[in-house]
Amino acid sequence: MLIQNSPKGSIEIMDGRNIVKSAGWGQWGPEDVKNLIEKVIASSKKLKPGKWAYIADPSQMDPILSKETSEAFVDLHVALDKNNCSA
Repeated sequence: MLIQNSPKGSIEIMDGRNIVKSAGWGQWGPEDVKNLIEKVIASSKKLKPGKWAYIADPSQMDPILSKETSEAFVDLHVALDKNNCSA
């Protein structure tokens, strides 16, 4: 089930599974990662209670060259852990 499709990527819930999947494309900045965090966590609330998993597909993204963007991706992992994401 597609949750969001934007110029920077998409977020979906994998049918029949407790999995949120995102795909990104193009150049990302810290604000794009912050938006991703909000959308992934909001999407996880639509899943069954308990543990859930997150799958990222960065294959169409440009290389991350900014320190700020790299740090924002660290924040993503912290947010996933705080919100009961198991993988």
